[in-house]
Amino acid sequence: MKTSFYLYSSIAMAKLKRWKHAAKLIEHYLDRQNTISDKDLYRAGVYCFNAKNYNAAATHLEKAYQIKPTEVRALLWADALKFAKKTHAAENVCRQFIELKPKSFLTIFKLATLLRKQKKWWQEIDTLQNGLAIQPKRPKRWYQLGEALEAMNRFQQAAEAYGEAIERKKDTPPAEWYYRQGYCYAQEGHDGPPNPDAAHRAYQQAIEADTQHVAQRFGIGVFHQARGYWPQAAEAYAQQLNTNPQDPELTYKLGMAHDRCYNWAKAALNYQVAIDLQQQQSLDPNPYWFYRLGFVFERLGEGYQSQAIEAYQRANATSEEHRPYWHYRIGYIFNQQGQYQQAAEAFLQTRETQTLPPEESTEASDHQQQINELEKALAQDTTDHQAWYKLGNAYERMQNWPKAAEAYQHALDRQNDHTPEWYYRLGYVLTQAESYQAASEALRETRILQKPYGVPEGAYARDAGFKLASDFTEYYEALELKPDTILFESFNGVSMSCNPYAIFVAMQNDPAYTNWKYIWVVNDTNPPPKEYKKQKNIVFVKKDSDLYLRYLAKCSYLVNNSTYPPYFIRKEGQKYLNTWHGTPWKTLGKDIKNNFMEHKNTQRNFLHATHILSPNTHTTWVLRERYDIEGLYTGKFAETGYPRIDLTLNMDESRKTSLQEKLGLDPNKKTILYAPTWRGTLGSVELEVEKLINEINALKHPDINLLFRGHYFVESAAYENDLGNLVVPQEVNTNELLGIIDVLVTDYSSIAFDFMVTGKPIIYYLEDYEQYKQERGLYFEADKLPGEVAYDIKELKNRVQAQLTTNEKHANYPQAQQDFTPNETGRVSKDVIKWFIEDIAHDKEINHSIKKKNILFFAGQFMPNGITTSFLNLVNNIDSKQYNIALVISPNAIEKDQANLEQFERLPKHIKVIGHVGRMNRTIEEGWVEIKFNQQSTFTNAEMHTVFEKLYTKEFMRVFGRAVFESVIEFSGYSQFWSAVFSNAPTNLVKRKVIYQHNDKFGEFTVRFPGLGRIFEMYKSMDGLISVSEQTRDLNLSNLVAHLNIPKDKFLYCDNLQNPTETLEKSNDIIDSSDELYFSSGKKTFITMGRLSPEKDHAKMISAFKKAIEHTPDIQLIILGDGPLKSELQQQIASLNLEKSVHLLGRRFNPFPLLKRADCFVLSSNHEGQPMVLFEAMILNKPIISTDIVGSRSAIEGRSGHLVENSAEGLAQGMHDFLEGKLAFNTFDLEDYQKNAINMFYEKVCGEKELTHVN
Repeated sequence: MKTSFYLYSSIAMAKLKRWKHAAKLIEHYLDRQNTISDKDLYRAGVYCFNAKNYNAAATHLEKAYQIKPTEVRALLWADALKFAKKTHAAENVCRQFIELKPKSFLTIFKLATLLRKQKKWWQEIDTLQNGLAIQPKRPKRWYQLGEALEAMNRFQQAAEAYGEAIERKKDTPPAEWYYRQGYCYAQEGHDGPPNPDAAHRAYQQAIEADTQHVAQRFGIGVFHQARGYWPQAAEAYAQQLNTNPQDPELTYKLGMAHDRCYNWAKAALNYQVAIDLQQQQSLDPNPYWFYRLGFVFERLGEGYQSQAIEAYQRANATSEEHRPYWHYRIGYIFNQQGQYQQAAEAFLQTRETQTLPPEESTEASDHQQQINELEKALAQDTTDHQAWYKLGNAYERMQNWPKAAEAYQHALDRQNDHTPEWYYRLGYVLTQAESYQAASEALRETRILQKPYGVPEGAYARDAGFKLASDFTEYYEALELKPDTILFESFNGVSMSCNPYAIFVAMQNDPAYTNWKYIWVVNDTNPPPKEYKKQKNIVFVKKDSDLYLRYLAKCSYLVNNSTYPPYFIRKEGQKYLNTWHGTPWKTLGKDIKNNFMEHKNTQRNFLHATHILSPNTHTTWVLRERYDIEGLYTGKFAETGYPRIDLTLNMDESRKTSLQEKLGLDPNKKTILYAPTWRGTLGSVELEVEKLINEINALKHPDINLLFRGHYFVESAAYENDLGNLVVPQEVNTNELLGIIDVLVTDYSSIAFDFMVTGKPIIYYLEDYEQYKQERGLYFEADKLPGEVAYDIKELKNRVQAQLTTNEKHANYPQAQQDFTPNETGRVSKDVIKWFIEDIAHDKEINHSIKKKNILFFAGQFMPNGITTSFLNLVNNIDSKQYNIALVISPNAIEKDQANLEQFERLPKHIKVIGHVGRMNRTIEEGWVEIKFNQQSTFTNAEMHTVFEKLYTKEFMRVFGRAVFESVIEFSGYSQFWSAVFSNAPTNLVKRKVIYQHNDKFGEFTVRFPGLGRIFEMYKSMDGLISVSEQTRDLNLSNLVAHLNIPKDKFLYCDNLQNPTETLEKSNDIIDSSDELYFSSGKKTFITMGRLSPEKDHAKMISAFKKAIEHTPDIQLIILGDGPLKSELQQQIASLNLEKSVHLLGRRFNPFPLLKRADCFVLSSNHEGQPMVLFEAMILNKPIISTDIVGSRSAIEGRSGHLVENSAEGLAQGMHDFLEGKLAFNTFDLEDYQKNAINMFYEKVCGEKELTHVN
């Protein structure tokens, strides 16, 4: 077939808009071409883009662009990257094309949109202004500029931009545009005071232009309300009422605005006035108004509950429709009051029909016959929730209320989905039985969201992940722990197996636990054994089902060999035993090589556990050290041995015989079990399955019983290949199976460690040993194993045959048993039960009393900048003998960027790293309050603040369990999330909460980061605000004390620590040959290092250098760093004809060899906290010229360096004076500086009063 066929076919498919076919065909065409034209690459990019294969589209478009850069290609390439969720890369594409064509306004506007997506408001503003200077006839872009300026609190400028948008709009501007202009004129911002007159005029224009909100009647408040700006809406509605005080709907709107601001009393007053006005004006009552009145009374709490009930009753009485939720609220209040009969009666009103629908037959004998049949079936299988429900129906029809209630309860205990009607039926029959408290509790459960939230459901209704975490939170807060109830889970619900199963069996055999309720998490793939289906007190539940959430929140005891989901939080009083699931030969935790922080949820589970057991010292070391919980874990830890090995040791002969018969084994032959690890790394499932099937066939021999246990995929394939008789059925417990095995063949699986207890032969089949060790990682070499090793299938067959005729133990066996099975007594399960449930001390419990003080940091994304350097220097200097240092990270933010990952890998090895995993457990109210806070950067009142605090206190506990910290430190100073988590950490777990201020925070708030306003709110709950120099502290104090009303004594400072050893060592690295060229010219070299962003003001430095080179031509300037202003700086360099003298070399992982070779370091920043680069230059004895700003002054004064006026002229003069030899530089006493800096940290951050550290 000719290759052109694929090309023409793809074009034909594209014309039909069958994009997936077109993309596939063009890919085939490109694969067959030796040289590919830019047009064909572009075509492939278009087809892949329309097929929504954005990564492939980006690849093709990049290649097409590199051959022939055009704006169309750049724009589509950027879009492909954007849809592939690579927004920053898309931003760089636009910047790259703008460098090429600075007047390309379409690309400039695209760049602005991408910057908005990343909330880089200040950059968006500059970009839009550049674009509008080229093409001003774009009203939507002017409007976008207004939005960006408004986000930066530059309100008057925003109003002017909105005005430009309105003026340039050819047709009638939307009313919203006038409103936004008026809103901005009404605000005081960073750029000036409000302009009330201009605001009034714009508001009037908005009202006149309105066609949606009835603004002519209700005033400008309707626009505030539509935007969700409830405080402003309340103020506007109150003003509007002055002109029309008799308008009931306007009064209601004012009530709703107060309602949304959590001003319940004001809301109640206005709702009541609105209702009264309706009655006075003989208007039909609005039932919803009564409902909202009831709601706000309910939120007012005790003392207002009777008024809430009355309002809800009036809402129901005036409504033509049946409103179940309104009746529910009445029942809920009565339930809270303990008036259970009234509660039950009110809850029952949520259904218009309370009784069961009629049946064709009403004969009692027919119902009795149905009951008999159902009870007979349920005696054999108690797991059928539908059968229990039908039994409840039958008893209900017989009016046997207690039996109906019992059956309904059994049904609900087993129904995985939340089924309101079933709870209703239970409540109904309990009401008939006059068991009113139980009835009201059952009826309350007809809803998951029970509390009076009164806010939109939002994400709860559309986001399954939000709903899952939210539902667990509802149960976590509402359900009480049930005594004598225990939940078991193995391998995420795959089966009843491993250590939890062994503990379960021991409890089943102990009369003391006969009446306990046992919950097993078992998914559909492996149904539970028949013998357990008969027991009423054993319940089976699916992972992540509604029922699972309920049991997770109310079982007093939890046993798991793996992990609970990220939304799980252990309740106070709840006990959680994590047994893990094997002695590891393969690396675990932070030693896993192929996935960054893969262990984060396991680590989180360990921190929540009250008890962790281990079989041996090696596993103890792995679980505690390699999961970074040593020193943080506050529960009990014991080397108990493994409960599951009891099942191997305690098999009697009759059980062995029974199992051998079940498996069809010849008792006269030795039994070989082949149990390999599932790799999943050979390229495809099919290849691995085929390989394992071939190995099974190779091991078959008439003189042995061969059995196979492995992955589900392989077991399925075995049946297809007539090998099904060799597969051990899933219902056979692995450890019981080991009790009848003579020889085990395995590879890296932990099953070998369990089998060691038998003393029988083990053969390790390790054909990929070197590759596996390199890629996956192993804790010890194969020569330490207590068995023969085979490296190919032929050798394996020979090893198996040899074991059939020998009884000799492998030489390593005694040591291996001592190392890995020293605690296997056969009664481990019983001892664990006493330890876990009965609180009887275990003689192998490990004393892990916290000997060091725990301190917890968040240090940002590890971007290659001064903050990261400062943090790394600090943790390298903290006394690790007295402090246990933990660091929480956001793994995705580090892993996705190679530069960030490089910096993270510089972290000292003794740091405990905690990976944040999962989403927050928000209720719908907490989610709504958080949205309001993010919108307006403040809380309307204390109650909203309390809701927010509770959310983040809960998040701290979700992430860190019950770990205790002396101090928590938000070191980056820029994370709203971690500032909120740390500032709201529970005081019983955290003594001191601090946040760093690396710069002039108010300055950054006004110029770059408006989101800092929300972090400022967190300052109020912090114990210390730590600036990195005295002068920066003074600046932050003067700017923020009055603004935030924070006590002055919270403002502290600690000098940054340095790492001179690393700096000096790295400076000796060899420079790349391409960089060497810059130093071989003999020119005097000025150098600077830092991100290419506005505060660094490289443009000023370049202008200064232009002045300097005019006097001294034989000089050059090297700029190391990258950032958003790169293209603008390149344009400036070109416009000044400095391409041969000013070199933008980008970011260097190790910049110190270049710094060492340069003659002078120059810093042009407009504001800094305490520039780390200045100290690095001092360590390398480099002359320094810096602008005279607070941060630089704190670093240089009294040390080494020369401060100049913060201007191009000042920098130029400093360079000239240096070249003329007019500057003198002092020496830097590094040792004294380091000692003082670390002691500052201990005292001001850690709260140490007496310093006993030796550094």
